[in-house]
Amino acid sequence: MSPFSGREAITEFLQDVDDQLDQSVEVYLVGGSAMTAHQLKDQTKDIDLVLGVSEEFELVRNALLDIGFVVENEPTSEFEGVGRTLELAGETGVQVDLFEEQIVGKLRLSTEMCERAERIYGGESVAGFTLSKEDMFLLKGVAGRGYDPEDMLALVRSGLQFSVVGEELEAQLPVNTGTVEAHQLYSYSHPLMTFEQTITRFDGLPSGFTDRVEALADRAFTERTVIEHLQTGSLEIEVLYREVTDNDDSIDRPETVRKAVTTLAEKGIVERDGVDVSLAEEISLP
Repeated sequence: MSPFSGREAITEFLQDVDDQLDQSVEVYLVGGSAMTAHQLKDQTKDIDLVLGVSEEFELVRNALLDIGFVVENEPTSEFEGVGRTLELAGETGVQVDLFEEQIVGKLRLSTEMCERAERIYGGESVAGFTLSKEDMFLLKGVAGRGYDPEDMLALVRSGLQFSVVGEELEAQLPVNTGTVEAHQLYSYSHPLMTFEQTITRFDGLPSGFTDRVEALADRAFTERTVIEHLQTGSLEIEVLYREVTDNDDSIDRPETVRKAVTTLAEKGIVERDGVDVSLAEEISLP
């Protein structure tokens, strides 16, 4: 596989895409390509691009096909309500991962992320940006991949505004709704859970930041506990409160469970019927 060495190689790739287009698109670099553009890595083996507009996603997809790329995989094809992901391979072995608004069902390209992004390429049709280091830290933290902590450490050492990371994480909630969100909670793969676990690898992070992440993750773990207790059928709300607080030492207040039920209802995961609460009919768990 031919790596992209340095920012110049990345901008040359964007130029190749630009040459195929006659309509304007904005693309946002994430992953190793963003790290390389930030000069925190010497090279990257692939290019990860996020597009916030469906029509522009299609335009870039077609441009890549025109210059010889082929679609190898679509990891999100089985999920409803999740932005598409395409994995494309070029003739020389180069890979491009293309994301439509949402990055593999984890976080969405928000307005604030776009405002913080740095422009690294401007052509006739393509405007290319790299996400801020704070947003890169967040995206890598929720990905849950074994090789990301090394990149995250490089980002920490470069200097980060952790208040920005915390604010963006909270602003992204709810990450998903319905079955996708329920599956992520139930399988312990929810971005809040993954992010909290990942940042425990780093010493010296601001306590205000880590406390904020822990509080958000605790909410996700409580929601998972509620889902687990409702798997066998509906429960009266007071019975649910009692069962959860009696069986989970980390949850000692009915108010905590009440808030979790309210949030799960807003996300379409549970339903209230008078004094009873149950999993929504369309929710299926593994």
